[in-house]
Amino acid sequence: MDIDSATRISTGIDSIPGYRIDRLLDQGGMGGVYLAEDETLKRLVAIKVINPELTENTEFKKRFTTEALIIAGFQHPNIVTVFASGWLGPKQYFVMEYVRGGTLKQRLEAGPLSAGEAYRIGRQMADALAYSHERDVIHRDFKANNVLLRENGTPVLSDFGIAKSVVVSGEETAIGVVVGSALYMAPEQALGGRISNRVDIYSFGLVLYQMLTGKLPERHPIRTKDDGRQIARALRAVDGACVELITRCLRAAPEERPTAAECRDALAALAKRTAPRAGPEAPLRGGRSSLLVVASGAAAAVLLGFGAWRFGFIGASAGKSAAAASSPAAALVAPTSPAPAVTPSVVPDQSAPPVASKPLAKGSPAKVKVATIQAAPPPPATPAGMILLTVQVNPSSAKLFLDGNAMPGASMPLAPGSYVVAAVAPGYYGHFEHVVLSTDSASHPIKLALDATTLPTEMELQRFLKLQNQVLKPGQVQSMTDRTLREALRIQRFRQSNQASEVDPEARAINSLRHLGDSRAAVGALLIESLAAGHISRSLVTQPLIAGSDQGDALASFFLALAQRESFDTSSSKLVGSDPQLQPYCRRMGMAATQGLGNYAMELRRLEHCAK
Repeated sequence: MDIDSATRISTGIDSIPGYRIDRLLDQGGMGGVYLAEDETLKRLVAIKVINPELTENTEFKKRFTTEALIIAGFQHPNIVTVFASGWLGPKQYFVMEYVRGGTLKQRLEAGPLSAGEAYRIGRQMADALAYSHERDVIHRDFKANNVLLRENGTPVLSDFGIAKSVVVSGEETAIGVVVGSALYMAPEQALGGRISNRVDIYSFGLVLYQMLTGKLPERHPIRTKDDGRQIARALRAVDGACVELITRCLRAAPEERPTAAECRDALAALAKRTAPRAGPEAPLRGGRSSLLVVASGAAAAVLLGFGAWRFGFIGASAGKSAAAASSPAAALVAPTSPAPAVTPSVVPDQSAPPVASKPLAKGSPAKVKVATIQAAPPPPATPAGMILLTVQVNPSSAKLFLDGNAMPGASMPLAPGSYVVAAVAPGYYGHFEHVVLSTDSASHPIKLALDATTLPTEMELQRFLKLQNQVLKPGQVQSMTDRTLREALRIQRFRQSNQASEVDPEARAINSLRHLGDSRAAVGALLIESLAAGHISRSLVTQPLIAGSDQGDALASFFLALAQRESFDTSSSKLVGSDPQLQPYCRRMGMAATQGLGNYAMELRRLEHCAK
């Protein structure tokens, strides 16, 4: 179902008392999920409404009601919370918490997780399944797309729409009825046989494998030793105990699989064993000045010519393009009030245990060297009048900045005042946090959780490219589910409405993150200026955009390719695949294809006669 059709489903649900519907979040087989505001409690919520075409289907209505009843009775930190349920004419809906961080599936589009993060998410999901199984509820559709992520990285299990609950129905699933997602189904579930809670364990094993490798195994279930060896080869860099757990989860025989509680306990032990040693972080290189290199030198921008109508960028004047290309980059968002300069220092964490030396080998003491363990020096005290700012960020690999300068560590003493902390990581949207330090406390810890980046659909990209030079309507902006594209369109609409007060803060924030090397902010800045200019110009390409492409961001590669398309000095139909003019475009569009944009990017390469 396309986005326009999905959006039309929302017609008629705006009258749910007490809620203001904002936009469609997701469209599944049973219903649409919408972002809404609870007008009484002033909080964002998600509202799930059954698809109109299923309203008369008794079985689907029963499943939808079952989902509401099941999760409304659950109280678990890793299971989505239901606030209310009701009927709007023939349409049933229920209101649940809005989980902002996207899905685990979207997170995995940026690549596999670290072992520690996979163990953490796996342990919490296993605990949620154990809780569900203890209450005689089988999820039956456990998969990466049904694991939501809160802003702090906490996973939340959702979508109990096809769950089997003896509490609710008192019946078993009829033999021969197959429900669930084919890629994650246990063999007995796929064959329509009798099921138990071990079908969830099978799906759990697949998701755990997917978190560690970024994909599902080529061969499953495990029926032979060779099947197990293939799993082990794919997981050769993973702890052997985890490999054993996954192979047990993927056994063909349900009775040979572990319980959810056993999975939880095994992953808890693995997480404890692989937890990184605490200690000061290495200083980050470079500062604000080294992170922004704007491509320049083009005195006059060349219009896209033949490619303009193909990509939907038509009608921009050369003068307007040059004006947009020469617009100055916005300065970093400044703190609300200046703070006295201080010399940053890192406070080491002494909580890590020392490494024990090996015992002497029997009979050969002279050949064994005993390492001398020296006690680490005590951490320096926070200077008088200073406040210790400590930043905990997810993912832990994110670079931290304080007022635009790289932080030398996650903790540093600062004078009282206002500061801006920023976090940037490949595969995540950058984030700003305004911090006010006062003398009320000697320390000020903050937590930052970055959202994983997502990719637009082929249809969304096509629609975005056609919106150039159009007067935008609110619906056109809101129907764009991709965050980067939608924000660029929002700013363009503000410009068209002469709402400069709305444009400036948004543009400054995006430009500031771009200065710090944020890939998606670099894409957003390119699109904002391109929408104003009427076409994508090479003069708007920045070093963070190139770096984002090189680091695996498909959207950065895609728009960088379109910017390089401007270098063609003739119709591409007259160029051969090996022509040097084509190579930068073809290479970047090929990268976009392999990084996640697949068929659409490959089709654009074909249209430009790129060599295979």
